[in-house]
Amino acid sequence: MADIQITVKGDLRIGEYEPGNGTRYTAIAVAYSHDQPMGVMGMVADGWLVAYGNGRAHLFQRGGYLADSYLSEKLGVREGDLPWAADLIRELIGRE
Repeated sequence: MADIQITVKGDLRIGEYEPGNGTRYTAIAVAYSHDQPMGVMGMVADGWLVAYGNGRAHLFQRGGYLADSYLSEKLGVREGDLPWAADLIRELIGRE
């Protein structure tokens, strides 16, 4: 099993994870700080814009607990990809 790899390129964070289950998980995150509502992506004043490898994106606050079920709902993470995809995203944005 490989560790989660985070690459930082300027403001962009790129996360990759191959946990040994035959799947490679990827996500990107960029810091986001605006009060502008973004429709179905939500609204945060200070957080992260995260795009998951399936092409879906959502805004997340900087702190607090981030449940697998919430990531599944907001980013379309399939149940069979939990907890690995969720572990990647939490590590990518520094959440627990």
